[in-house]
Amino acid sequence: MRALAGGVGIVLLVIVAGFVAQRIFGGSGDSTSEARDAVEATPDRITMREPYEHVLAGTARGEDGAVVHFAFAAEEPSEPDGIPPRLIHLDKNPMEDGEFWVWADSEPRLPGESLAEYIERADITTEIEEALCREATGEACR
Repeated sequence: MRALAGGVGIVLLVIVAGFVAQRIFGGSGDSTSEARDAVEATPDRITMREPYEHVLAGTARGEDGAVVHFAFAAEEPSEPDGIPPRLIHLDKNPMEDGEFWVWADSEPRLPGESLAEYIERADITTEIEEALCREATGEACR
């Protein structure tokens, strides 16, 4: 019985060590695809494409019909290849650790747009930034 308990303890120790190592040294997965998964997990309807290596561009549609066009890059591009020119570079780097840079068209209020639609577009952008931040740091950033 003591041997079984010791074996279980060793297995648990190995599992915990694996989680700690992944946290310290990072995962072996592709950060762009992991970020895609994080953004797609938001409550909005998301469509994305990869127009350029390590750049994802997409559209998010909220529950009330608001639409946000966005893009994010895994590293700061010197030339924003693949970033639609109508998008605004948000917060320069919302994660403050250099992990992802985000662009969106949610900041200016659109002509004829209701206040509710504008607020929903801002909320969608915040959800995207927060999903990326949680992916990069493992915790809330805002």
